Amino acid sequence: MKKIIDKGHEEYSPYRSKCAKCRHFYVMSLTCNAFPDGIPEMFLSGTDIHNKIVNGQKSKEIFNPIS
Repeated sequence: MKKIIDKGHEEYSPYRSKCAKCRHFYVMSLTCNAFPDGIPEMFLSGTDIHNKIVNGQKSKEIFNPIS
């Protein structure tokens, strides 16, 4: 599954993003409690991992791997 921004640009790939392995991730909406309006591209793309609280998030959850 991937979310397409426009032709040729992929925002979410479960193979690169750690979000797919997080217990807070909602795959159908590509959201989580920290980002209920949408997870930032830097996390969805796999460029960065949400391992600390960042400005703009709505709750205190961070990446928590599914065991």
